[in-house]
Formats: sequence, structure tokens, C-alpha cells
Amino acid sequence: MFKKFASVLLAASMIAGATAAVSAAETTDTDAVAADDSSAVSADSSSEVSANSKVFYFDVASCGDGWKNYADNNKSKVFCHIYSYDGTGTWTDWQLKSEKCSYDSETGIATYDIQTGIDKGATSLSDISSDSKYLIMFSLGSGSETYPILMNSSCFGDTVVAIDGTTMYENNVDSEKKSLAMKWKNSNLGAAITITSTSKIQGSSLAYGETNETVLASYLKDYGENQDKVSKDILQSLFNQLNVSVKNVATITGAKLQEALKADKITQDEYNAKLSGVTAALAEVTDPTTGSTVSKDDIQSGAEEGSKAVESGSSVSDVTSKNSGSSSSGSSSSSNNTSTTSSSKSTTSSTSNSVKSGQDSTIFFVFGGVMIAAVGVIFLTRKKREF
Repeated sequence: MFKKFASVLLAASMIAGATAAVSAAETTDTDAVAADDSSAVSADSSSEVSANSKVFYFDVASCGDGWKNYADNNKSKVFCHIYSYDGTGTWTDWQLKSEKCSYDSETGIATYDIQTGIDKGATSLSDISSDSKYLIMFSLGSGSETYPILMNSSCFGDTVVAIDGTTMYENNVDSEKKSLAMKWKNSNLGAAITITSTSKIQGSSLAYGETNETVLASYLKDYGENQDKVSKDILQSLFNQLNVSVKNVATITGAKLQEALKADKITQDEYNAKLSGVTAALAEVTDPTTGSTVSKDDIQSGAEEGSKAVESGSSVSDVTSKNSGSSSSGSSSSSNNTSTTSSSKSTTSSTSNSVKSGQDSTIFFVFGGVMIAAVGVIFLTRKKREF
């Protein structure tokens, strides 16, 4: 009778151990899946949208009641305009069907799918890369516009929102025109740093390949012959704010002037007048990086060096890389990627630890079952010897 009881006890012990092991394994698998699911969620569904969808969102409501009321009553008249910082490429035409957004009056959010523009022949929309060299802006049929901000492929799925609904930026060409200052909800890219026609520096992010020196050189290329815009006081203020080298700026300006000449954007006479004006103006400026002025001859030779380099086949970016020590906006985009990577690593680590913990639990239950079974065998053996 006792043997039967012991046998039943042994069988029960082994079954309990096996059941515990199976249960633990199932729990582990469930935990692992839950961890994977939670990881996917914690990575934020917006990042998944950003990676797989080619859409941009615009928070019309963030711009104020006037914007939202107009959009609510004119849903088909919210537009998105995308173009490259350097002006190259084939993009959409202003406020045509290729730029139409879909608008949700309940949320106050407008959505632009770049396929809308691609279908209308804007082929450059298909080539948006990770370089921060694109600009995006939104507008209404009423004439209201957002100020353009930098964008790259990591901004897909992100939302453009007003900084505060009241801050305005001056158009860098037409000082009479002002647009609402915007930002990305998640990306740290902002308005491109530029110098307006009234000599104001505005914006917060450098476009890909740009430096503080190229920004100032562009201003000099545009207004070098205009003594009012390149007066000593104005230029000294600009150089001090941007903290750049006078000689480097002269060289890059010469390169930009030659590039414009080769592209027939300016005439030879305009080239000569601008180069002469830049040389004379820069000779009056104290270099903030050295604390001293640069001779007119050195400035002249620097400008000619940049011009000849481009005339010989080099690009402005080649001249910039050789002469400028400032970093471009690539670092902004990179910092976003680093943040995403860190988040991803953290999620992976969390999932891994959860699975490991489950494995430890499985081993514990299996070991417990085996130990109970072993005790049962030893007990039977001892009883057998007694009999």
C-alpha cells in the first residue's frame, strides 16, 4: 500500500515539476512578446510613421484662430510648398493641386503626402535625403504663410507647429513681407540661418553644407556693391555676431561671385562692381577672430583666389571646405539620429533582460520539479531496502 502511495507521490511530483516548467516557459514567452510589444509602442508609433510614410503634418490650429477658422471653411485651400535650399531640383508650383493638403477640422491638422506632388511631376520629392538641405512651408488660400524651416528625410511623419503663434520672421529678400515662425514638433531643425535685406540675422539652423562664413558671403554676393548695406557699422555687427574670419569670407564671396557669373546670373560689370565693393568694405572691418583689420591687398587676393578656383572647375563647397572651419547643420540631424539610436538600444536592452529573467524562472521551476522527483526516488529506494 505504501509503495503505491509513494509511486503516486513520485508521479505527482514529476507532473508538478513538468507543469511548472511548461507554465514558466509559457509565461516567459508571453513576457518576451509583451516586452517586444511594449518596445514597439515605446519607440513611439510616430517614429514608425516617420520611417515608412512620406507625409508631413501641419498644426493649423497652433497658428491661431484666424488660421483655423479659414481652414475650417476652406478645407481645400491649405497648401504645402517644399523646395531645396540651393534652388536646384524639380518641385511643385505654388498653391496648385500638387501642393494641396487634406485637412481635418476636428483636430486642426493638415496632412501633405508627397506622392501628391510626385504624381504631378515634382520628381525631386522622390529624392529627399537625410541631408538638411530642403525647406518646407505651408500657406492658406488667404495669403497667410508660415516661414520656411529646414527639413530632411527624418522629418517624414513629423508635425510643423507655430513657435508661439505670434513670432514673425522677416522675408530674407522682401523686408516688407513677414511670415509666422515655425518649428518641428520632434526634430531640432528650424529656420535656416540667413541675413535679410535689412541686414538682420535670423533663423536657428544651418542648412546642409552651410557655415556662418557662407551665410555672410551670400549676403556680400547679393549686396556687395550697395554701400548702404555694407557700411562699416553693419558689417562689423554681422562679423561680430557670426564670429567669422574676414579673409575666409572674402575668399568664399569671390567663389560665389564667380559661380553666379558662370551661371549668367550676373554680368561681368556686376561681378566687377560687387567684387570691388566687397574688397573696400571688408578692409574697414576688424576681424573678430584675430582682433585686427586685414589689408585691402590680402582681401583682394583672397577674393581672387576663390574666384579663380571656381573658374578652374572647383565648386563653392570645395572652396568653403578649404577655408571655413565652421560646422554645418549635418550635426543637427545627426543628434536626432543619435537620440533615436540610444532609445533603440535602451529598448533592446530592456527586452533582453525580460527574456533573460524568464529563462531564469524556467530553470528554477524545472530544477524544482527535478529535485522533488529525486526526493521521491530516494525515498522509495530507502523503503525498498528496509523491506
